[in-house]
Amino acid sequence: MEDQKQVQLDYAKGLSWYIKDPKFWPTVLTLSLYTLSCIFIIPIFFVVPVMAGYSVAMIRQIQQGNYEILEVNNSYWNDGIKLFLLSSAVSLALGVVITIFSFGGVLLISLLGGDRHSGAAVGITIIMQLIGYVFQMVFSLVFPFLIVLAYAIYAKTGDFGSIFSIENYKTMWRTNQWNLVIAYLLYTVVVSALATVGMFACCIGILPAMAASTFIMAGVFGQLSAEGVA
Repeated sequence: MEDQKQVQLDYAKGLSWYIKDPKFWPTVLTLSLYTLSCIFIIPIFFVVPVMAGYSVAMIRQIQQGNYEILEVNNSYWNDGIKLFLLSSAVSLALGVVITIFSFGGVLLISLLGGDRHSGAAVGITIIMQLIGYVFQMVFSLVFPFLIVLAYAIYAKTGDFGSIFSIENYKTMWRTNQWNLVIAYLLYTVVVSALATVGMFACCIGILPAMAASTFIMAGVFGQLSAEGVA
């Protein structure tokens, strides 16, 4: 297979491009109001999809080389609701699997009428709980990474079905390779730091931190090569 030239990511630009945009603080205010309305007024199944769809639109904006903040409005709900339902369904399914392994040992022994305090029963319970723990660890590490990749693929194609194509994820790896890992680790570390600072700022700072994380995700993952994704 012919080697494909990797795109060199400008991480500094990806982390800070939005700061000088005059629409930054008005957009922070709008996103903050959306977040607060999710708590007090508007149901989460409306607000979260809007913000998910907005994230996809921002990634698409950067993929096209346009470093400009988009206006937040309800039109992003149509794209976002699909991602919201998909991530919720996957989280629910894996949550059920983890719960089964965490408590299934005790339940299985009880259904079979065995002694829950016997050595074999304790061993089965521990093994199943360990399997559940491994599932949980793998899920917590891999799932957010795949979700962000799905956002980038969806942003490139505009076709929701494209995020189910394994070939698209292989293509993203072939064209970016370790840039994918570096981008995700950098994004995770920076966003976690912003969230921590926001929490210490009497929790008020968490709102602009959440808005900044959207622009950082777009700035970093929007630079990844999506050539060949379809």
